Amino acid sequence: MAISTGRKSVLDWLKTLLEGITVANGYQTNVREVRRGIHDLDDMPNRPALCIWNDKGPAEELVKGAAGVNNRTLHCWIWGYVDVDPGDYDNLDALVADVEQRINTSDGAWPSNMLNITIMDSTYYEGGVSDAVGIFEMEIELVYRYDRNNV
Repeated sequence: MAISTGRKSVLDWLKTLLEGITVANGYQTNVREVRRGIHDLDDMPNRPALCIWNDKGPAEELVKGAAGVNNRTLHCWIWGYVDVDPGDYDNLDALVADVEQRINTSDGAWPSNMLNITIMDSTYYEGGVSDAVGIFEMEIELVYRYDRNNV
């Protein structure tokens, strides 16, 4: 069975990019764990933590024929988890800002097949006394080019 090397390379790049969110790299947060796939809060005890997954990847055919070239748009989600003090969501705000900054300044380091990355909508959960955690869900789209022999 063939593996989708184009999709894999883009998602692996995104994971590595997010792993670079550290104070040593100039960010406010030291991300301790980044995982691919859907993971809930209990799966991510080493916080601040991020998980990434994608739910669809529609393709646009650019060159027709057996040796065709396509663009694929991966609709992805980044979920972030951080511990907070009730009523103080600075840790959540910092993590969200760091993820946005890392993505928005990454264009010089894209994989050769990647064309664009866009941050879409975000949702935030600000926990209280009995649930001292901040959670965000960020929707992004990654566009990359591939040929039919290397999807």
